[in-house]
Amino acid sequence: MKNDKEILILTPCYAPNTGGAETHLTDYVDQLNLKKIKFTLLTLSPITTKSVKYKKEEFFSNGSKIKRFKFFSSNLYHTSEKFPLFNFLYIVPYFTFRVLIYFFFNNNKKFIIHSHGLNAGVTGTILKKIYKLKHILSTHAVYEISNNKIYNLFIKYILTNCNKIICVSKISSDQIKKILSENYDERVSIFTYWVDLNKFKPLNIEKKYDILFVGRLTEKKGIKIILSLVKTMSKVKFCIVGNGPEQKNVYEFSKKFKNLDYLGRIDNENIPSIYNASKIICIPSLYQEGYARVVLESLSCGIPIIATKFVSSHNEINNKNCIFLTDTDVESFRKQINEKLSNDKKLQIASNNARMHSEKHYSSKNFENIIKKIM
Repeated sequence: MKNDKEILILTPCYAPNTGGAETHLTDYVDQLNLKKIKFTLLTLSPITTKSVKYKKEEFFSNGSKIKRFKFFSSNLYHTSEKFPLFNFLYIVPYFTFRVLIYFFFNNNKKFIIHSHGLNAGVTGTILKKIYKLKHILSTHAVYEISNNKIYNLFIKYILTNCNKIICVSKISSDQIKKILSENYDERVSIFTYWVDLNKFKPLNIEKKYDILFVGRLTEKKGIKIILSLVKTMSKVKFCIVGNGPEQKNVYEFSKKFKNLDYLGRIDNENIPSIYNASKIICIPSLYQEGYARVVLESLSCGIPIIATKFVSSHNEINNKNCIFLTDTDVESFRKQINEKLSNDKKLQIASNNARMHSEKHYSSKNFENIIKKIM
């Protein structure tokens, strides 16, 4: 695909910072590089993933590059998610300042701005206003919008100043349209993540774990539900992968209970073998997910899912044969787990359905849908 435009990707969080959006952006960059579409990605050094090595700059053969501005790692990002104003002040002023300085010395009128998330959208809007550039915003979450009228008007202003808004799910799209009220039009559309189906695939690996949890170790991700299950289901083997504020608590549980393995943070390229070593994935989210990345990865590996109703991707999946919804309490998860583990034949059918669904819906063809909307 040839184009004289260059995509300027703005995102405060990028690999090796851990998260679903970060993983998607890595896939996005890989596809841009594969299709020889020039880009510049501006981000911060890992915000929430401590003590991880990273490169300040990365360069690609077609002149594309990634630049990470130095920032400090802490749990403040997870803590501030409950307080949008604090989260904004924590991230946006510094990120915007660094981007503006970079842009001043590297002004390129051929840029198409592609912001990821509302925080980056603020930076993108400022660049759009100053340099009169096209601005695309991608959402990766269903936002916890407060009742503060001034804050909501601010969000509406950012969204109104986007040429296009590409939403991660129908629930996200509905939220954006509601915020824009009568001002939304064909600018709002939906995209779907994808995975490398040659990498995330069923493998002939012995099932070491009955239940796997992959994600940020935070309360709203439902990690305490998993720990309660570990405590009360001694015959079920659990595995937890991830890091975050509850990491110490999870580690202490793994030392106390023999039916729990805690593997910490695992690089994405190594995670398929962990999926394949598990019988079922549990996603006990206690908040409205935009499109949980673990859904795509686990289904692609042929691993069925037990999840709460807040894993909004079930609206797009609409396949009751590979994802099983339950309530947000420990007992509901316990019942689902006991039922699924008690029937190997049904579990294998669910596994086959999971892989077939992924092949149909989660291939890299989804990248083409995004790039058409951007270019």
